[in-house]
Amino acid sequence: MPASPLVLLILMALLGTPITARSAPGFFSAFNAKNGPLSDVAGLPLDLVPVVEFERILFKIRTGEKVEEWRAKLQRFTDAKAEKGVPAALRELALAWEARARMLEWDSVLRDSYRHKGRFPDSVDSLLPLMNDAVQKDPWGDAWVYAVTAPQRSPQLTGQRYVIGPQRYPNLSPLEDACRNTPQPPPGAVLAYSAIATVISLQIDSRIPQPSRAFKQVGERFGAYWVLWLSREGALLSNTEGFVPVTFK
Repeated sequence: MPASPLVLLILMALLGTPITARSAPGFFSAFNAKNGPLSDVAGLPLDLVPVVEFERILFKIRTGEKVEEWRAKLQRFTDAKAEKGVPAALRELALAWEARARMLEWDSVLRDSYRHKGRFPDSVDSLLPLMNDAVQKDPWGDAWVYAVTAPQRSPQLTGQRYVIGPQRYPNLSPLEDACRNTPQPPPGAVLAYSAIATVISLQIDSRIPQPSRAFKQVGERFGAYWVLWLSREGALLSNTEGFVPVTFK
C-alpha cells in the first residue's frame, strides 16, 4: 500500500530533504507594501513585532521623512547591545541606514570641496576637521572606505566622481538608491526549508562565487543576510536595505 503523505513528509524531514510549500504566510504582505504595514498585521509571530515596527520606519524613510526624524527613531535599534538573533539583525540594519545618513553629510562636504577645486580630493583626511566627530567614523567605528573615480565613458577625467562607504559594506547603496530599491534575496542562491532530525534550518544553495551549500538557523547570518523567521512556507530575511520575504516553491 502506498505511503501516506504524512509518512512521506516525516521521511523527507528525517533525510534532510528540503520541504517546500505553495503559499506565502499572510503576514508577509506587511513588508515592502506600497502603503506600508497595516496597523494590525494578521498572523504575525510575537518575536517579529519589532521587525514590523522597523518596517514602519522604513516606510517613512522611503516616503520622504526627514533624515533627522528617522535617525531618531532608529536610535533604539542602533543603541541595542544585541550580538545574536533577531535583535542583532535589526541593529545591523539600523546601522546600515545610519551609515547612509552619515554618507549624506560626507556628500555635502565633498561637493563643497569639489566646487572650490574642480575635483574630489584623493583622500578625506583633510576634510575630517570639518566633520562632526561621530561622522568621522562609520557607524561600526571604522574609517570610511573612500576612493575617487572617473566617469565611465571618460576615464581620463579623474577626480570627477567618488565612492564612499563603511568598511563592513564598502558598496553600500546610498540613501536615494536604497529608498528606491526593493530588497532582494541573495543573488545566485536557491533557498529552501530543511529539517534534519530535529534541526530546522534554511538551506542555501549558492552559485556565486562558486557552487556551495550552507545551512543557517533563525537568528544566524550569511553574508549581508540574516534569517529572521523560517517555516515550511517560507523565510523572512533581512539585509542592508530592509526585509526580504521568501516563499518556497
